[in-house]
Amino acid sequence: MGDRRSVTPRGLGERLNEARAQGRTQRCRYGAAVYERITDDVAGLSRGAVAFPEREPPALVPAFPAIARVVALGEGARRHLAGPFRAEEKIDGFNVRVARERGETLAFTRGGFACPFTTDRLPDLADFGSLFREEPDAVVGAEVAGAGSPYLRAQARHYSDDVALFAFDLSRLGGREPEPLARRDALFERHGIPRAPELLRCDRCDDAAREMLRALALELDAYRAEGMILKPEAGSRRLKYVTPSVNLGDIAADAGLLAELGEGFFTSRALRFIIGARELGAGDRLGEFERGLGSTLSEGMQRTLAQIEAEGKVYEDLAVRVRDPAAAEGLVAHLNRSSRLVQAHELWREPDGAHTRVGIRKVLLRSTSYLKSLLRGDPIVD
Repeated sequence: MGDRRSVTPRGLGERLNEARAQGRTQRCRYGAAVYERITDDVAGLSRGAVAFPEREPPALVPAFPAIARVVALGEGARRHLAGPFRAEEKIDGFNVRVARERGETLAFTRGGFACPFTTDRLPDLADFGSLFREEPDAVVGAEVAGAGSPYLRAQARHYSDDVALFAFDLSRLGGREPEPLARRDALFERHGIPRAPELLRCDRCDDAAREMLRALALELDAYRAEGMILKPEAGSRRLKYVTPSVNLGDIAADAGLLAELGEGFFTSRALRFIIGARELGAGDRLGEFERGLGSTLSEGMQRTLAQIEAEGKVYEDLAVRVRDPAAAEGLVAHLNRSSRLVQAHELWREPDGAHTRVGIRKVLLRSTSYLKSLLRGDPIVD
């Protein structure tokens, strides 16, 4: 997780110089803003952190913080939540950190890139200008979700036919820890920043609170929400909990992409599903899981094999809306530079009112190579 201390301006300059000397930074530009992304953990800086080197002194957008997962909700809450806490909905989207530099409001990905798509669409999603006029060193942690996402193939539940933004944390340039929840709430409300839905507040994590969490998890699971984030009112530790349904949805969405996924992707999600369903008393879901797992895996694999046989490649097609057509070209370039295993290109574009709709194909190179090798009879050593 890197260094959890606040990075002082003087200390940041020294750390940046060390990171540069080790080749762990990449200098980038977006509009008038120049930034440096940290490409690997180094010198107390975490991968994905972003520096504004042209400031005097330089400033840092902290890396996106890791959030610990609990699979057994009741026991996880009992062991790790001592005082007052709240539960907020875990949005099934992609993470961005929004910050302001040289007149540009930028949305940074987990890897520290200014996302061309999200940055282009920010004026549609929230009025960040008001917030940054009052709080110029603010960093907003948010999730962007919806059917128009350029990154996610399937989402737990429907948020928007396009995309919507849900802010969940507020931090500061140079600071690792998020602002207290009460201050975050007041600032977001005053400036009209849309928040992730708040689901529950409890004074303590006693038996009654854990029973409310269980009921809440069942409700979230019923309408296929991704889950919840548990946040103490005092302190920065967060816990994430994912509903059983989402684990099954992940398997269904990615069943045909065996070569793209890390070891244990399917087994870990199967185990989370079973633990979650048993804990919540949703035994009827276990039958659904048993019946659906085989067909889900088979359908996904057959889909990718059919793509290989018909077109010689495994791919995903998506459609996005942009304000500036140039943002679509930036998005394609971003997809290609952020992963050597994806080859993206534009398929089509058409006007859509004040926006432009763009179709993009992402060719998955690892799956393509792996399946081609199997189908042409190449020998493999198990």
